[in-house]
Amino acid sequence: MEDKINKIVEDKGNKIIDSIERVLRYLIPGVAFCILFALSYPKAFSNTFCKISDNNLFVFLIILSIGMSIYVIHSQVIRFTLERIVYLLNRSPVNEFSDNKCLCNYSKAHADLIIHREKTPDYPKEKYIYLWAIIHYSFMMSYLLLLFACLNKKESWVDSYEIYIGIGGFIIFLLSIKSYLYMQDLEKATTAATKNSNETTPE
Repeated sequence: MEDKINKIVEDKGNKIIDSIERVLRYLIPGVAFCILFALSYPKAFSNTFCKISDNNLFVFLIILSIGMSIYVIHSQVIRFTLERIVYLLNRSPVNEFSDNKCLCNYSKAHADLIIHREKTPDYPKEKYIYLWAIIHYSFMMSYLLLLFACLNKKESWVDSYEIYIGIGGFIIFLLSIKSYLYMQDLEKATTAATKNSNETTPE
């Protein structure tokens, strides 16, 4: 009975943590966007966000919506560009479930990978989710830095340091690409190891 209660409490705790993580996933890019927007277009920021500052819930929802939009756009760009490129280069964990590099087989192989992760108890999924989150945040921060380095109001704070902000954004973007490739290689090696282990484990 005690084990059952502990299991319920653990599941509830995981769900709460997952919910908080999902909110932060969208909130952080939105907050970063608003800060850079305020530093790039101070007058426009005063005429928009500062006018509705009395309604904290409304401001929160706007920031959350902006962050969600940034995250969704980033996810789609990654999904339909880098993921496919890495797959064609045979550096993706999806390659472990595909006999060829044809993109027409990508969706099925990706589904097999997801099923494999769910059925493999020793697959470090939670750890990888955390590492992937850092990489995705790095990508989004690089987009925002590069965007506002190119688009800002003259004589704003960002305008005064746009070269450094642009260089910083570019460096973060390159590091994000490198980290992305590293994680793909790491997940492929882990997938291969767990797949082989499952295949050799007696029924």
